[in-house]
Amino acid sequence: MTYTLMVLISDVWVDVLPKSNNVSWTSSADTLSVELTFDSLSDIVEGTHIMLKIDDKMTFTGIVVRKVKKKLSYSYACYDWAFYLNKNETIIQFNKVTADVAIKQLCTQFGIKCNCVKISYIVQDTAETTVLSTSSSTSNTTSSSSLVAVAKKYLGVKYLWGGTTPSGFDCSGFTQYVFKQLKINISRTTYTQVKEGTYVAKANLQAGDLVFFGSVSLPHHVAMYIGGGNVIQAPHTGDVVKITPLKYFSDYATARRINVATTTAKAATKTVAVATTGAYAGGYANGLYKDWINAYARQNGYNPNLIAGIIEVESSFDCNSKNASGHVGLGQFDYTSAKEVGLINSSGDHRTDPRLSIQAICQLLTVKYKATGTLKKAIMTYGENTNSYYNKVVAATPGHDVGAVTSGKTGTVTATKSTTETTITTNISKIYKDMTLSAIIDDILNNATLEKGTKYIKEMISDILYIRVQAEYKIFPKFMLNEDLIVNSSIENMKNTVIATGSDDKSTKILATVSDPINIKIYGGLQEVLTLDLAYDIAHANNVATNFLKLNNKIFHDAPLSITVIEGAEEIRANRFIGLIIESMGLNGWYNIKSCANVLVNGQCKSSITLEW
Repeated sequence: MTYTLMVLISDVWVDVLPKSNNVSWTSSADTLSVELTFDSLSDIVEGTHIMLKIDDKMTFTGIVVRKVKKKLSYSYACYDWAFYLNKNETIIQFNKVTADVAIKQLCTQFGIKCNCVKISYIVQDTAETTVLSTSSSTSNTTSSSSLVAVAKKYLGVKYLWGGTTPSGFDCSGFTQYVFKQLKINISRTTYTQVKEGTYVAKANLQAGDLVFFGSVSLPHHVAMYIGGGNVIQAPHTGDVVKITPLKYFSDYATARRINVATTTAKAATKTVAVATTGAYAGGYANGLYKDWINAYARQNGYNPNLIAGIIEVESSFDCNSKNASGHVGLGQFDYTSAKEVGLINSSGDHRTDPRLSIQAICQLLTVKYKATGTLKKAIMTYGENTNSYYNKVVAATPGHDVGAVTSGKTGTVTATKSTTETTITTNISKIYKDMTLSAIIDDILNNATLEKGTKYIKEMISDILYIRVQAEYKIFPKFMLNEDLIVNSSIENMKNTVIATGSDDKSTKILATVSDPINIKIYGGLQEVLTLDLAYDIAHANNVATNFLKLNNKIFHDAPLSITVIEGAEEIRANRFIGLIIESMGLNGWYNIKSCANVLVNGQCKSSITLEW
């Protein structure tokens, strides 16, 4: 990566990096500003415009705020344009305006540009499918037996973390190696193997199936089922590959079946590109979740429009939907079916997670299809098991064509970030007095977060203030770990009871109380009292209290991450999500950057990041 540190001197941009060192920049989820500090031989006047670029991409732009003169050099502290939001106080009144309008009105008073945006990732899927000649056939029984026979050859081989050969195996290295001996390629890690093949219920396990332990989203171990209630596994350091009864495992999560019958066929195969047909283009809920619907439907061999139709019938695209029978989420999963497809596991109840729910809808539909033999019966048994339910799904399916089941398609999937203007419909009616602009915006966004159950944040990029959902901004840097990761967990900030009160100058009364009795029994009572305006009705207060509970009724985790950045350093800052797969620490997913400190050392960017989830 190339770096430039540009200073505006007499209307000319000058690179002062060759005369500077100790360049670092920091950001935190708790503060809006990004701070840049450096030492230099150059004498720069306070208030001078300055910018840092990495690979000609803007990383920081702002002004010199503090200057320290030393004997032979100068030290500088610079802040981005959020400096003005943090320093200016004002008095302003809002009367029943939406949150986005309120923030824009506030910013306009001080000449600050503001955009309320939705960030999305456009999925480009170059799908592929494997075409077999009609003469290719190998029985699943024979292939499964072959897998077990190969696996047993390595009984007694020592466990070796990271091992992928008979010199030593770790758990996923062992399963990958066994499949490879039969010319079946599966991925390397537990976290990726759990996404391969098709879901198998525990009661339907067959020899050769992969079984996973921990949770569906974060499995910590994989083994191979060999029949008779037993698995073969590479267990842990100090042990060897051995056969173990499955009943000895207390944290069984799920199982996957790799299609060994077609994969091991002797006839010639070829891979060809296929057209993406039946793509769900949106329509319901303004196209909400369409990328996930398209991706998971194709992966499982369904017309994406069918999955959209099921979601519309079940929940009208409301991921928090819950009916009187306790069915929850986009796919209206009850407790039993949610456990079956891994939506409820040791890490919690994920039925309101839209991505996981869409994936689970496809998985459960596959289970129903295999049990009934036809797509129509699969759709019927997904719901009420009636023709009436099937007809409702057909009517709700865009184009009214549920399509047919095809082989799942794989291929290259890339994501391109795009932003679109959006609104935050939370109404704001309040007088703000003697508060900074930044604090006022924080209060407005906190109200929106509690009403919507989705965390909103502010971020200054160049001279524009952006308002967005926290989890929407994902970054994809390339980096190397500098040291082992540690993960901290705490219940210090957990809240399992929330009381919403209303108050004015004369009185205070309780409007709503929500709690989690199970969590209280485990951790004890941890209570929060929210003070709302008496104008809040009971339903509104209950919604606010419920959303606060949803956001805070959990064990909080954080992890310091020390990395050397190879590419993408300009994107690393607080309140953005970074994707990680670190098998040894059970990390597999997207994690929010709580804070980060970046420093240039000998032309390399070193980052100290704190993640939170």
